[in-house]
Amino acid sequence: MSKAIRDILDATSLAQGFGKTSAATANVFKGINHRGTGNVVPANVDNQGLTFFTKPNLNLSYDNVRSVRRLSFLANAGERSLGAVIRCLLSPRVDSFIDGRWSLSRSGGDDDKDIRTPLVDDRYAFITPLSNLLISMSGWPDTNMDSFITSEGMRKEVTGWIESPPDNFSSFNLTANFQNIDGDPITALFAVWLEYAARVKDGTLNPYPQMILENEIDYNTRIYRIILDPTRTFVRKIADCGAAYPTVNPIGAAFNYNSESFFTEDTSQLSIDFQCFGVRYNDPITIYNFNRTVQTFNSSMKDSRRKDAMQKLTPQEKRLFNYRGYPRISENYELEWYVPKAEYQQVISMANIDVPTNIGQVL
Repeated sequence: MSKAIRDILDATSLAQGFGKTSAATANVFKGINHRGTGNVVPANVDNQGLTFFTKPNLNLSYDNVRSVRRLSFLANAGERSLGAVIRCLLSPRVDSFIDGRWSLSRSGGDDDKDIRTPLVDDRYAFITPLSNLLISMSGWPDTNMDSFITSEGMRKEVTGWIESPPDNFSSFNLTANFQNIDGDPITALFAVWLEYAARVKDGTLNPYPQMILENEIDYNTRIYRIILDPTRTFVRKIADCGAAYPTVNPIGAAFNYNSESFFTEDTSQLSIDFQCFGVRYNDPITIYNFNRTVQTFNSSMKDSRRKDAMQKLTPQEKRLFNYRGYPRISENYELEWYVPKAEYQQVISMANIDVPTNIGQVL
């Protein structure tokens, strides 16, 4: 827009009592709209953003799960089976990269029986299907402050002040609704997750020795909720819970029966409840923890290695690398995405292949 056109629009807006359109947002902060003509500022538009569920650290090794019948399918799972996928999503503990594959870090047992699957990236810190298939989530608590109100005086005068601490470390429930897909993997994943937690409680299953030594609950996850700007480039709001674990697996709905429907309709969506402890909103430590979690799983994302090992994606390249990449929140709150440089070159080379105009006939 040229300066002359902008000046004309500003003059017209001023005459109608709206102030300059080019300074609409600044006017809201600078002075009072004493003419009551309404505000011409654009409405707030936040993108739904992304939700991340960190991987727990269940001990789903062969020697551990073969003692439980309902978990026995994990013990002999093939490399591309659902059992292998679930085991790698919930038991991501790795310590070395050998011959192009991550080896499982645990004490004792036969490593050959705990095969990792190429369908799950062990260097990725989050449970990807939960992020990709999430439909809705509700239950994040508002910030509420308790007040202390004094007793009434002789003229019934009272005063008061806020008496709540600034942090919320209480418990609350989150309800997440997931899209179900062919094979019902979400139900199977949460069935394993809850079975393991209950078996650890009764002593049938044993956590990794390190988890026992550090007195950690290995079936906890942390949920990160990130709100983005309309371009999905910058973080506008961020929240996380201190710790969480699922408490409900809606497997019962799969056995409902209705003769009027050929297919089961009750399992098209799955509603999972999470018990959460503590919440933080827009705290810089949340960004630090998010980046630190990514780096813990993928050491190439560390500041000392990222520039040499990883390639930051430009806005134009993000679509090309959808379903690929490791996230990072920068100092200016940009949600950056990185891919290994070798993978970057491979995909870019494929993208530069000339596609024939008669591609339909070729195929």
